[in-house]
Amino acid sequence: MLIEAFDMPIADDLDFPEIYSRQRSFLKSDDLVSSQERMSDIQRVLGYFPTIDSRTIEVTNKDKQKPIGIYFRTKTNAEVALSL
Repeated sequence: MLIEAFDMPIADDLDFPEIYSRQRSFLKSDDLVSSQERMSDIQRVLGYFPTIDSRTIEVTNKDKQKPIGIYFRTKTNAEVALSL
């Protein structure tokens, strides 16, 4: 379900505008603003999942050559760590 939220086709912004991810618009850009926009978008989209404790969402990208790191806890207190 999480991967699908970030991999929606562009037309889905019409059907699901509140959870449409803007990741594709910054896909091949590597400037600082685009990196910040990607991380903000990840936090925004994850906040729409009712099973995720939104207070625990952490998105990091210290090394621009590596994938963005995502950490959060579910409402059942399970830890989840991902890389995008």
